[in-house]
Amino acid sequence: MIARIASRAALGLALLTAFAPVPALRAQQPAVPVTIVDAGPGFMARLLQAALAAPHQLVPSGDTTAVLPRGAFFPRTVIVLGRDATVASRVRGDVIVVDGDLYLRPGATIEGRAVAIGGLVVNSSLASVRDGRLSYPDETFLVTAAPGGGYELRYRELRTATPRSRFPLFAGLSIPTYDRINGLSLAVAPVFAFDTARLELQPGLTYRSHLGAIDPSLGARLQLGRRLRTELWAGRSTFTNDAWIYGDVLNSANALVFGRDMRNYHRGARVEARLLRRFEGARWEHEPYVGARWERAESVVRDIGATGGPWSLFGRSSEKGMRRPNPAIDDGRLGSALVGTRLRWEPGDIRALGTLESELGFSAPGDRRFVQTTADVRVEFPTFGTQSVRIEAHGVATSGGETPRQRFVHLGGSGTLRTLDLFEQRGDQLLFIDSRYIVPFDRPRLPLLGTPTLTLRHLVGAAGEDRLPGLEQEVGVRLGAGLLRADLLYNPGRDAMRVGIGFSFTR
Repeated sequence: MIARIASRAALGLALLTAFAPVPALRAQQPAVPVTIVDAGPGFMARLLQAALAAPHQLVPSGDTTAVLPRGAFFPRTVIVLGRDATVASRVRGDVIVVDGDLYLRPGATIEGRAVAIGGLVVNSSLASVRDGRLSYPDETFLVTAAPGGGYELRYRELRTATPRSRFPLFAGLSIPTYDRINGLSLAVAPVFAFDTARLELQPGLTYRSHLGAIDPSLGARLQLGRRLRTELWAGRSTFTNDAWIYGDVLNSANALVFGRDMRNYHRGARVEARLLRRFEGARWEHEPYVGARWERAESVVRDIGATGGPWSLFGRSSEKGMRRPNPAIDDGRLGSALVGTRLRWEPGDIRALGTLESELGFSAPGDRRFVQTTADVRVEFPTFGTQSVRIEAHGVATSGGETPRQRFVHLGGSGTLRTLDLFEQRGDQLLFIDSRYIVPFDRPRLPLLGTPTLTLRHLVGAAGEDRLPGLEQEVGVRLGAGLLRADLLYNPGRDAMRVGIGFSFTR
C-alpha cells in the first residue's frame, strides 16, 4: 500500500512539473569577472563575496528571466546578475540572484541556499531547499558593466522602490492548511505598505471549516532604521507547540492523506509585540529582541472514542489518526515577557543557524510563575568532496514552578523518534538531536528523480515533566532521490526497527 501511494505521489509530481515549459539556460560557465566595488554593511556582502570566490556558474545581466529548467543538473553554485530567475533544476550549491527575484518551481532541488538580494524568494511547496531561503528586499547591489569588461557591483538601499501593497498569493490568499482540529484553514491576509514601506500592515481573516470559526488578526511591522524594527501581532487563532516537527505544508499533507497530524492544539486570543535590533559582521548576523505576550487560552478537548472529525484519505476513523485525542490545557489568561535572539554564523565552510527565546511567565492560570527557554540550532560543514555533516537540535527547558499545559511539548513518531509511539513522551522538558552524514552521488541519474543521496543518521531525544527521562537513540540510513526518500531506523534500547517513506523536505 505504501509503495503504491509513493508511486502515485511521484506520478502526481511529474504531472505538476510538466506544465509551463521554459527555454533552457545554457550550462557552460562564462569567463566574466565580477568585482564588488562597494560591499556595503553586513552579512549579505560576505555571502556574495564567498560565492564569487568559490567555483560557480555565472548568469550575466540581461533583459529576460534566467531559467534553470526542469531536468537540468548544475554541479556548483549558480549566481544570476541583474535579472529575475526561475529554478526547477537540481543545483549542488546555492542559487543567488543579485538585483532580482528568485522563483522556485515544483521539483526544484537546491542543495544549499536560495538567496534573493534586492528581491524576494518566492517559494513553491513542491521545491526542496536544503539550507534555507534568504531574502534581502530592502537592499541590493547595482550591476553595471566594468570599463575593462565584466561587471561591477555597488551596494544600494531600496526602500523608495517598494510598492504600496502586495499580496502573499492571489488576492491575498495564503497557503491553505489542514489538520484534525481545524479541518481546512483558509486565510486572506494582504500586506499594505506605507511611507516607502517603513510601515507594513497585514489584516487577516482565517476560516476554519471543522470549527466553523472565522478568526481575525492584524500584523504590523515598523522599520525604525536599517537595523531596528518593531513587530506586532494580535488576533484569535489555533496554536501549537509542535510546529518545529513538520512545517505547515507537510503536516497538512500528512493529515489529509494518511490522517497523521503531528501536532496538538489549543485555541485562544493573543497579542504579541517585539523590538528587534540587528547587528552584522563579515561572517555573522545577530538579532536580539525583547517583547511581551498576552493570551487568553482555552482547550479544544477531544477524548478517546470521538465519533467525528475532519475527513482524510486514510485513518479518518482511527484514534491514532484524525480522531486522535487532543489533550486539555489550563484555560485562562497568561502574561509573559520575551527575551531572545537569532544568530547566523558562517566562518569559512561552517554554517550555523540558531534561535533562542526565553518566556518569563508572570501571570498564568492558578497564579503560576515559570521560565521556559526554547532553542533551535543547525550546524553544517563539508568533509570530503561533496560530502557533509549536518546537525539539528531542538531543546526546551522549563523552571520556576508548575508549567501550564499550553506550554507542554511532545516527542515520538514520524518526524522525531520513529520507534516511539506518536507523542509517547510529553512534558515541559525536551531534547532532540538529529545528526546526519550526507553522501551525494553523481550517478545513476533516475528519470524524474535525478541522482540519489545516501544519509547516515543518528537521532537522540527525550521529553518529560520536571526532568528528562533516559535518552532514546536511533541509528539508520536514508536513501533519497529528488523529493522522495526512504528511511530505515533502529532503536537498540528497545530492539525496534521502523521503515518510512516520504518526501525529502521532511525532517
